[in-house]
Amino acid sequence: AERVRQRIAALGPALEPVLGRVHPISASFGWTLYRSGEDFSETLTRADNALLDAKSAGRDRTIFVE
Repeated sequence: AERVRQRIAALGPALEPVLGRVHPISASFGWTLYRSGEDFSETLTRADNALLDAKSAGRDRTIFVE
């Protein structure tokens, strides 16, 4: 997820020839791993909470929750 976030951020300068200026692009991610036997909705809720934590911590964040 962190490498994806970095690649998205790198798009800003790459768009300068198209936009005529550097436009910063940011992304935040929350992610987790599926636990064997767990209901998928629990996994999704944990990932969603990680995303909310990443957003509240500021831009350009990647947060992993076990």
